Amino acid sequence: MPQEVLEGSDVGERSGLLNLQPLARSIVALIAVAVMVAPASVFAATPSPLDEHDVDTYIQRINSRYGDHVDTAAMLADYDRDMIVSVIAVESEGNPRAKSSVGARGLMQLMPATAKFFGVKDLSDPFQNILAGTKYLKELQTDYGFKTPEEALIAYNMGPARARRFLSQYDTEDHSYVQKVKFVYNRIQEQKHDLDHAIALKQSINDSLAKSDATASPIAVSAFAAKILNPIKVAEASTNN
Repeated sequence: MPQEVLEGSDVGERSGLLNLQPLARSIVALIAVAVMVAPASVFAATPSPLDEHDVDTYIQRINSRYGDHVDTAAMLADYDRDMIVSVIAVESEGNPRAKSSVGARGLMQLMPATAKFFGVKDLSDPFQNILAGTKYLKELQTDYGFKTPEEALIAYNMGPARARRFLSQYDTEDHSYVQKVKFVYNRIQEQKHDLDHAIALKQSINDSLAKSDATASPIAVSAFAAKILNPIKVAEASTNN
């Protein structure tokens, strides 16, 4: 696996620090201690917070535009489809031309060296990007000792070496990247539950209307059915892609 970032000391050499007055040196020392003892998740570079409205938009966009690619990647890599969608939502919001300040690109924000390792010719190509990102997530679990999807997510976000240091001190749920991906993932599960409930309700209404001897006018029945069934159609359109 390519090493994307040379991980050295976070503290640079600044000769000016040697000439600070005692009080200033004390302040600098206190700041350094605070950085060392604070949870790593505080300093982890992660996308901006997501709210439910954003998440629903991203999920719908990804499923409608790239659902077939996600399905294929999930099958080829034997990986959780909903996790792939969740990572794409957090990494790029479904924008295939997204690019980070450090050079990560595409739907799953792959670094060029990682993409090359997995045979990607064009990072902006949705299928190549999704397949490579999915294979990377899978290999982090199968070949690099990250035992759970959550641990693999941290390695995907931070790099394997930094992820191991983080996991030696903190739980997976302490990492803000994991929190964001799981937020999207849980929202997908809620949508599936809502859809299952809506489909069951739709079937129940159809059965009741078929068996009913009620004398309600066709107009009244139609208006009632529209209120119930239209949201179901919307839900089906956003999740069955």
